[in-house]
Amino acid sequence: MVKEYQAVEKARRASVHNEKLSRKEQAAVPKRVNDDSLDEDSEPKSLFRPGSRRVKPGLVKQLAHRWLVPFRVKRKVEEFAYELELPDKSGYRFYPVVHVSRLKAVNEFCDRP
Repeated sequence: MVKEYQAVEKARRASVHNEKLSRKEQAAVPKRVNDDSLDEDSEPKSLFRPGSRRVKPGLVKQLAHRWLVPFRVKRKVEEFAYELELPDKSGYRFYPVVHVSRLKAVNEFCDRP
């Protein structure tokens, strides 16, 4: 009986919390689905924002946007630090000086034999 009460109370508190969320946050919260309504053939679908890209398995989604576009090196600041040339300051919110261990070389002519 206690477990039933706890389950009902937890569901009630979750629904009250979800009602207080903003519209943007509500769109990210998955809708409650009954387990009986799912077929064995149907797969659960993930939520994606429009225009977002899928991240390869094993990569962190928070940092994946930094590897989408190659940046040019503006100048060498110190022995192991380089300043990157950012295309537009509003889109990328990180410090432009990066340690050499965080840089990855780009092969511009990868299509050629």
